[in-house]
Amino acid sequence: MTGKGDEKKIVTSASSVPPEAAITAWCREKRASSATARLFFEMADRGMPLFADDAEAVSWLSEHGKTDPAAATLLGLIYSEGLGAGKSYEKALSLYRSAADQEFVPAQFVLGCMYDKGRGVPQSDSEAVKWYRLAAEQGYAFAQNNLGWMYENGKGVPQSDSEAAKWYRLAAEQGDAEAQGNLGWMYKNGRGVPQSDSEAVRWFRAAAEQGDSRGQNNLGCMYLYGTGVPQSDSEAAKWYRLAAEQGDSRSQNNLGDMYFSGRGVPRSDSEAAKWYRLAAEQGDADAQCRLGNMYFYGVGVQKSYADALVWFSRAADQGHAFALYSLGCMYEDGEGVGASVSKAREFYQKASALDPELAKEALERI
Repeated sequence: MTGKGDEKKIVTSASSVPPEAAITAWCREKRASSATARLFFEMADRGMPLFADDAEAVSWLSEHGKTDPAAATLLGLIYSEGLGAGKSYEKALSLYRSAADQEFVPAQFVLGCMYDKGRGVPQSDSEAVKWYRLAAEQGYAFAQNNLGWMYENGKGVPQSDSEAAKWYRLAAEQGDAEAQGNLGWMYKNGRGVPQSDSEAVRWFRAAAEQGDSRGQNNLGCMYLYGTGVPQSDSEAAKWYRLAAEQGDSRSQNNLGDMYFSGRGVPRSDSEAAKWYRLAAEQGDADAQCRLGNMYFYGVGVQKSYADALVWFSRAADQGHAFALYSLGCMYEDGEGVGASVSKAREFYQKASALDPELAKEALERI
């Protein structure tokens, strides 16, 4: 799958040494992926202080924002994310609009994000596209990537894979890691470009080597299946681990699979359970089902039907066929729950609707 950029709030440490304002810490953490974080350090290179406290940040940016749209945009970030000042989309939008009206490209992009997510304004794909396009046509890579995503998904514009690939390429060739991963996905699936596993690997690798977790996960998958590269379990595990350690739930689940099967890493049920749990706690349905299975059989964890029921249920709530089937088995046999043929049949039927062969025998049996 592809993705588009956004300005996302993170939790920063209150024990940073030396002391930092909230905006400084936020931008330091997000420097690789956030447009406003990059703007912050561009401003610092031009003489803006690396604020040590929130009051200094608000004061300096308020004063300079009167004449400098870059400072106004960063002050908007403070209000948008509540970084050392009360969160106020209204104040943020006013600052972003003022900067955008001065044709300041990063503000145009961020204003597009506000419309895209409905932050302080009614959500509007068409308005998001308008602002993304203004910035994209001036060569702004973040906006080019997001405009590509809008075309790929038909949001605010007619769906067009060729337009999506065009905008992804423009951003990717500027080194935007997210766009590189998106362009790789287009090549992998032959959408808007001729299908090419080697080109997919090329762009996944470009993203992965910049630390992009989606690119790392996708490159790991290419190695796992030997698609566009020589098959290599060790390379697959390497790239999955790099992404998993950044908190990417798909990679955590995939690394769990590698430990469970002993592919590219020493086989370890406990390590598999560890990585499945990390992914499951983020809502990954496959990992939730796998963790449920480990609790059911007592593999890598202490056997617990109660915990198995919890994780199977969470996956089932997301429409996971095997989790639904597993719940059917638990109710049919009365394992961890009161035996109930009617409930078992209900879960088997739901599983069968997703995968007709999965529960066929069970439905015939009861």
